[in-house]
Amino acid sequence: RLPNRFLSAQDELFKSMHYRGEIAAQAYTRAAKESAGKTDEFAELYNKYLNDPTDDIKKAAVREAEYRTFQSELGRFGKWVQEGSSKFLALRILQPFVRGPFNLVKYAAERGPLAPLSDRWRKQLMGTPRERNEALAQLTVGSNVLGAASLLAMNGMMTGAGPSDPQERAALLATGWQPYSFKDGDTYIPFQRFAPFSTPLGVIADMFTASDYMTDKEINDVGATLLFSVASNLGEQTYFQGISNFVDS
Repeated sequence: RLPNRFLSAQDELFKSMHYRGEIAAQAYTRAAKESAGKTDEFAELYNKYLNDPTDDIKKAAVREAEYRTFQSELGRFGKWVQEGSSKFLALRILQPFVRGPFNLVKYAAERGPLAPLSDRWRKQLMGTPRERNEALAQLTVGSNVLGAASLLAMNGMMTGAGPSDPQERAALLATGWQPYSFKDGDTYIPFQRFAPFSTPLGVIADMFTASDYMTDKEINDVGATLLFSVASNLGEQTYFQGISNFVDS
């Protein structure tokens, strides 16, 4: 159980950091609003909320800590999968962790053109000025990054999953090629472990490179290309390796 103990300790460390950070942010915001520019009053109110936060500040801090460590409450489909994993041993062996992987995928999707599909993002957009600014920043910056990634993939400076055929893949790897990497001359810089931000980058890379390993009919089917891109990328993530290996077998 030693690996789980280390993971739990690491999880609690980052939760504590985000919890305290959010309490400080909430304390600053409230003190600034209530003090109306009076420095002495601001300092007093800030210390008051920081050292003795109200219940709603604590709840906001807990939500923030869970969101930043990918432990937020799952939706209906996620809960259904989580319940199945807890009830069926075979599914639990294939996918022992459910909440983290699902939240990682949602976290990545909220930082790009798919953000409006997220309930959380829409709530942020209708929330406080701080929440609204954060939601718009996620959409804008994420979309710009994906646009830049598209240019890199189009110009052969970013690689995707590569061929699924073992012999073809082995031949390609023998040349020094690496999957899910930025290409600078003959140097490959992997980005696959930079989850959750690597997920949309990988999908973009696969969308532009999948045609090299697909039939003409599949290339003409945009839906098939997109599905191949998403499936290839998620299948390479460490937290989906159980299911991915089972399907490969």
